[in-house]
Amino acid sequence: MYHPDKQKSLNNHLVVLLTKRQKGTLPPNLSALSEIGVTLPTDPFSKHALKYRLSGNSATLYSIGPDLISNGGKPEYDPTNGTISPGDITVSVR
Repeated sequence: MYHPDKQKSLNNHLVVLLTKRQKGTLPPNLSALSEIGVTLPTDPFSKHALKYRLSGNSATLYSIGPDLISNGGKPEYDPTNGTISPGDITVSVR
């Protein structure tokens, strides 16, 4: 099912992957993207920066989702539940 916030997350995922391809490694944090001229949009729910978690050779880029609670990037969000769904909207990057 198409969800516009998931599409934004996928676009951001592509930015991180392209950065990995260009630099040879995942960015250590989102501010590293600004050093190469990339600006990610804000989280549509919190109106703050998207969240990013790097763990070894993978990273998770995520929005806190409509419940406005960060779950540390756990992909529990279900768009079929609309605004009542808990969990984050996530995209994993490897």
